[in-house]
Amino acid sequence: MSVKALLSRARIYSYANEASVRCSVCGMRRRRLEFSDAFASVLQRHRIAKKLSRQALSQKAGLHQTYIGMIERGLSNPSLDTASAIAEALEIPFSRLIAEAETERNATK
Repeated sequence: MSVKALLSRARIYSYANEASVRCSVCGMRRRRLEFSDAFASVLQRHRIAKKLSRQALSQKAGLHQTYIGMIERGLSNPSLDTASAIAEALEIPFSRLIAEAETERNATK
């Protein structure tokens, strides 16, 4: 099954309460990862602050621009290596990205 087909099957079912998504593999509802959403927000904020397009960031990080967009929209979670490459491309410490995401997640609880 293609990635596009898998992504189209994993839809948010409650727009008012964006806390549940349906798993594309087993169909079960699960709680959305709040840290992923906070990381996505921090990533987008830093990218915009550096005046980088998704395409420019993806080229610097060695990733595809669609993947950067998926991370920023919370549709994909980067591995530690990928997140580290993104931080390097943004020219900020990886630990700072993680710390800011943690702070943002805790501020919204």
